Amino acid sequence: MQEIEGIVPIMQTPFTVDGMNVAYDDFARMCYAAIRDGSAGLCLFGYATEFWKLSDAEKDNMVEVAVKTTDGCVPVIASVTAGSTEDAVRTARRYENIGVDAVMVLSPSVVVPSADQLAEHVIAVGNSVKIPSMVQYAPQNGGGLLTMEALQKISKEIQNEFYIKAEAIPIPTFVDNIRAVLGSRIHILTGNMCLYMVDLMDRHVRGFMPGVSLVPIYKEIFDAYMAGDKTRAQQIYDALVPMICIINQNAEILVKYEKMMLVKRGIIQNSYCRKPTAVAVDQRFWKIFQEYRERLREIVDVGEDC
Repeated sequence: MQEIEGIVPIMQTPFTVDGMNVAYDDFARMCYAAIRDGSAGLCLFGYATEFWKLSDAEKDNMVEVAVKTTDGCVPVIASVTAGSTEDAVRTARRYENIGVDAVMVLSPSVVVPSADQLAEHVIAVGNSVKIPSMVQYAPQNGGGLLTMEALQKISKEIQNEFYIKAEAIPIPTFVDNIRAVLGSRIHILTGNMCLYMVDLMDRHVRGFMPGVSLVPIYKEIFDAYMAGDKTRAQQIYDALVPMICIINQNAEILVKYEKMMLVKRGIIQNSYCRKPTAVAVDQRFWKIFQEYRERLREIVDVGEDC
């Protein structure tokens, strides 16, 4: 697999109207739409996928749909969110057998590992498969901490191509520390709705993992910067930040916004989120979301609506 560059969205999980089942046809349409919007890859089971509300069977089925739908045109990354190393290894191998192009590892959080334990966890999962691996490092969400020494250990002992989805706060400083200690030995992508995106591109980050409904906007920022028009990239990003601040207050608000926008775009049929949910997004919130998006429409492609 070539080094991942560009916009690699975190996919949503569409449900049936009663929430009892995953709407796999809707999920397939979401995959097609993400590719049409210019995604450089697809990632499943981030926080925006509501992974903690899915069964293992549902996750496997979604991976199968993503692999079949993309048919090799873009890489599929599946996140391993298991709470034990043994189950994580088993899950990574299962995803590899289904046909994903890379696995992403999230830190256990019920029993929080030490930095050394988290490094061993990541190494064990990465070395259990023959495909590239990635660690999602978002310590603010309750997992273990990764020191630079732990990352050095991972980079030395991991056998395959290795990435980090850097979401430590503040992200630019963390990226600088990685570069200073490890140089180019670890490929860096960032999430957290791509805060600091233009600044991070100045720091030679080339992979970004936002929500799937917003791919057209992020892709235009990326393309403008890569074409040498940093002014245009900054203009779009600056206009996008207020909306990011509203929708990225927590995972549940982000998920609800994404689903409502995917319904508006005609990609999924309903915006159901499995219970219990942390927030209720009412029409006042939705009006704010839409107003920000309509302002963006004046300067950038925000995606086709139905």
